[in-house]
Parts: sequence; structure tokens; C-alpha cells
Amino acid sequence: MQTINRIYTKLVLAYNLTQNNDFNKSKELAYIAIRNTIGVLLFFSIIFIQSIIDLFITDFRIKRSDFPVYYLYLGLGILIIGFVFFSKVFLKPKLQYLPKLETKNLKKLKRYFIGYIISIALFVGLIFVLLRMLYINFG
Repeated sequence: MQTINRIYTKLVLAYNLTQNNDFNKSKELAYIAIRNTIGVLLFFSIIFIQSIIDLFITDFRIKRSDFPVYYLYLGLGILIIGFVFFSKVFLKPKLQYLPKLETKNLKKLKRYFIGYIISIALFVGLIFVLLRMLYINFG
């Protein structure tokens, strides 16, 4: 949770100082960014684990019917929707605000924000490429 609080604080400062949003709007945008990031990481991790199970451990299909696979995807959708609802209740990042240290260098905040977005995109792209390679080689 401490890492989430640090990321949340830097995102609040990035939204507040570099994009000229008011402080409450910045807190709301940073919370949405954190929640969506955790959701994306959870979603792609689950898809990766499900694909590994499907490729190497067991085949979910029964002869001439893909019906059990739909239950798996339905469960995945329910898990993601449950995460969205529970994150609104339990995910409460706290602001660790150090104005003298953080607000001196606005370029550093912009770089942090851009690096944050790029790292999430690279993770998702890596999972996609890995899954495509696995399904081409073993599927």
C-alpha cells in the first residue's frame, strides 16, 4: 500500500501542477488512474494465467462444444466487475505530500507521469506478444 500511496501522491502532483487542475480534481483523477492501473494489471495477469492453463495443463473444451469456456470468461468478467466495486470501498490511497521536495522540478513530474503511462502500456504489450507467441508455438 505504501507504493500505491507514493504513486498516488506523484500523480496528484502531476495532475495538479503540470496540467493546471484544482487539487480535488487532481485527487479524483489520480485515484481513477490508480484504480484503472490495478484493474488492467489484474485483468491481463488473469488472462495470462488462464492462457497458460489452457495451453499446458488442461484443455477446457469438451468435444464439439466450447460451452465450459464461456463460464470461465463469465467468471473473469465477474471478477473484474467485483474488483471495480470493491476498489471503491477498500482502495483508499493516502496523500503523502511534501511540497518543498516535489514541486521544485516540474519536468521531473512530467517525466514520471509519461514513464508511468509508458510502463503500463509496455506491460500490456508484453503480455499480448507473449500470449501470441505461446499460441502460435503451442496452440
